[in-house]
Amino acid sequence: MKREYEKLCQICQHRGRRSVLDCYGATNRAEFFAVATESFFEDANRLSSECPELFQEMMGFYQQDPRQQMI
Repeated sequence: MKREYEKLCQICQHRGRRSVLDCYGATNRAEFFAVATESFFEDANRLSSECPELFQEMMGFYQQDPRQQMI
């Protein structure tokens, strides 16, 4: 997660670059976790393709794959 947090901080410094993660997550590590959680449940397909390692970490933490629950 540390690597993804640092990556988001870099992305958010350059306007015009986009991420599945909201730049509010670059505020601090606690907010990063909150933003990552939101993306995990709200935009699982995009998170899994853009940040596969982070997605795997979130799946392990929450013990579920929200892509399986999508219709």
